[in-house]
Amino acid sequence: WQDPCFDLWEEVFGHHYYTRKVMKKALSEGARLARVLGDGDAANWYSEQARLLDFEIAKHWDSDRQIIRATIEPVSTFNGPKLGLDTAVILAGLHVGDDLSDYRYVKTAQALEKSFREIYSVNKFGPAGTAIGRYPEDGYYGGNPWVLTTFAFAEFNYKLGQSLLKQ
Repeated sequence: WQDPCFDLWEEVFGHHYYTRKVMKKALSEGARLARVLGDGDAANWYSEQARLLDFEIAKHWDSDRQIIRATIEPVSTFNGPKLGLDTAVILAGLHVGDDLSDYRYVKTAQALEKSFREIYSVNKFGPAGTAIGRYPEDGYYGGNPWVLTTFAFAEFNYKLGQSLLKQ
């Protein structure tokens, strides 16, 4: 988890929120399994690695821009520079089962939706919803809304609504 890798879209080599969140979840689940299997040393090691990852994950919060940055410390990019906004952050929250009412997810989702409303002409036809792409600077095949990322935002908003109703 300490080494840079490629992002979810295989375009940026660096340290990625999505990858770190999934690794933390895997380490936590590994610790739980190791305890069940009676391997306390492995459980402690996995737990410690997950705890250390928390410090690295926290570095992705950009308090000035009020977003979770998808990538920090990029080493190289395949498709040009990115500003940090990326639907991979929302996918991370969905895939690891985070509390999506956390203000950092909400602020990031709002910034992404605002950005995509301005970018894609399909989003100018009314309040029916916002078509969502991968990230605002996406130039792959001209950059377009993706069905999978648009559905992910629908799922995000649905789960956010459920969470807020419970609160």
